Order: sequence, then C-alpha cells, then structure tokens
Amino acid sequence: MSDFKNLVFVGIDPHKEEHVAVMIDHWGKVFFELTFPNQVSGFETLLEHVDTHTPDGKTTVFGIEDTGGLGRSCAQWLTLRGQLVKGVNPIMSSNKRKRYPHRTKTDKIDAVAVAKVLITDFTQLPEVLVDDYYHGLRQLANRRDQLTRTSTRCKNQLHKLIHDHYPNYKEFFSNPFGVTALGFWNKYPHPSMSKGAGTKRLASSLNKFSRNMGSTKAENILALVDKEQALTIDAKMTMIVIRQIIEQLQQITNHLAELDELIKEALGQSDTQLETMPGVGPVTALNVLSRVGPIEKFSSADKLARHAGIAPVDDSSGPKTRQKRRLCDIIYAMLRDKTPYIEPASRPSSAA
Repeated sequence: MSDFKNLVFVGIDPHKEEHVAVMIDHWGKVFFELTFPNQVSGFETLLEHVDTHTPDGKTTVFGIEDTGGLGRSCAQWLTLRGQLVKGVNPIMSSNKRKRYPHRTKTDKIDAVAVAKVLITDFTQLPEVLVDDYYHGLRQLANRRDQLTRTSTRCKNQLHKLIHDHYPNYKEFFSNPFGVTALGFWNKYPHPSMSKGAGTKRLASSLNKFSRNMGSTKAENILALVDKEQALTIDAKMTMIVIRQIIEQLQQITNHLAELDELIKEALGQSDTQLETMPGVGPVTALNVLSRVGPIEKFSSADKLARHAGIAPVDDSSGPKTRQKRRLCDIIYAMLRDKTPYIEPASRPSSAA
C-alpha cells in the first residue's frame, strides 16, 4: 500500500440525500465523477463505477469526510464488503479546498479535496471499522446534548417571564429552576394568584416539593410578592406560556434521567476506564468514546490527535523541546491498553 503508483483514490463528499464521489490517481488525474443516492442502491452504483474505471493492477482506496455522520452508512457498507475506507476529518479537506485558485465551492471540489487528503495523509488517516456500538453511543451523546441545549433555552425564556411578574424572584429560592421553585411558579405564575394564600397554606404547598420549606420561608416569599399587581390580558397569556415551559422542563428532566441510566448501562459494556481520570464522569466518557470510536483505528497517539484536529503546540525553551498534547496521549494510552488513569509521580521539592 505504500507505493502510491499502484493506488487510485476515491474521495466522497457526503450529503443527506446524495453523495458525490471522484476518483483520481496520485497525479490528480480524474477518472470519474459520480453523484449517487445515500442508500444501498447508490452504494452499489458507486462500486460498479469503481470496478469499471479502476485500471488493471491498481487498488482502490476510499476516503469519506466525517461530517455529522452523513457518510456513515456508505462507509460501513463499503467496509463490510472488504473495501479499504479511511475517515477524513473535515478540517483537513477544508485546508485542501482553500488551496484552489478560486473559492467557488462545489461538491466535485469537495470530493477531490477529500481524495487529495488520502494521498497526502494516507498513513495518518484512521481506517473505518464496523462501529455499531460506538454509533449507538453517538446517538445517546447527541440526544443528551440536544436535551441540555433545549433545557437551557427554556430556562432563559422562563427567567425573563418570571422576572416580569416577580422582579425579585431570585430571593425566593436558592435555585429558581429547582423542583420547589418550579412547583411555585406553576401554582402561582402571577402574583395576584397568591392573594388568598396565607403562610400556612403556602408552606403546605411548598412542602409537597421539599420538606425543608417551613412557615418562615413561606412568610418571606409572601412578603416579597406584589399581590396587587394587575392581572392583564398579557399576563394571562404569559401564565399559560410559563406553565407550558415548566411542563417541558419537567419532561426534559425525566428524559435526561432516563438517558443517564442508559449511558451508565452502555458504558458498562465498554472495557475502558476513562472515568478513573479526575474530572471525567459518565457524560465526558461517553463523548470521548463516541467521537473516538474503536481505538484500533489509530496506530499511535499522533494519529488520534491529527484526526481530532489537535495541532501540537510548541512549548520549547532553550535546548528543551516539548509540546502540549499531554491529555490526548493519556487518553490514547488508556483506551489502547484498557488501563485506569494513573496519577503521574509528583516532582520532588527543591528542599527535598
């Protein structure tokens, strides 16, 4: 495989509905350009074109840009049929595109850029392996990220709406979005609704969500509430929105709890020990594993760092040469050797 003269390179630019493939040799000669659907029939058409246009005695290597998982189905299909497929980081193909004399972006240019990365970085690119387990992890990671982002947006919106009705609401609860606080906003989305609520009644309502909420807390809240605030038509509409947002936040909380259980169960099927590293919990371990995939794809920490787009940072001083990429090296070693994190030996003090 080291003799590029015996290889032809197929760069694939993936899209949701269709992919674009271009075959070139090591000189950059184009053999064919093909647009094919992102489905099995399209993958079969691609292989037919490859078989037809590959010169005698040449071996085909495929490169596919890893953009949001759009090319996964094609890459896995080719791999299962014995084809050599390399994953190409979009950052690397983007750098190739920038070298074109004109900046017009086309799918053909993108596919050629992917193929040229195959040529220039062939030995550094990871080989695509069958990764059903890691693909499942990515689904969990992506879903959790979506839920977290949605929760943040809901809280930001609720913050504004609650502030309009209760300007000093942050003095009510230590966590304005906790279970007790949400219970209060849901029951009293407008100050005027607490007009008939006395200290005992409010304390009883709060105790349904937290046993630590006594009459003193209820009395302090009522003292801060402007019960005479007018209940306008705008306020009535806002009340509906507040309650809907609270319902959505409660659903998100339940979904996150369910996902976290699934994440713990999924990580339990891995023989890695990333969570032994300080500061690494289940979510961080999930994100690392789901993005790295099978560590067997990378024959060295250098290749993992290159695939991740981590350029080593020079930290040299005088005759000493060193680079700041320590964390990536540690993670690579832990995944490769299936070992726990080991705290580096501390340096002896100058006094010692």
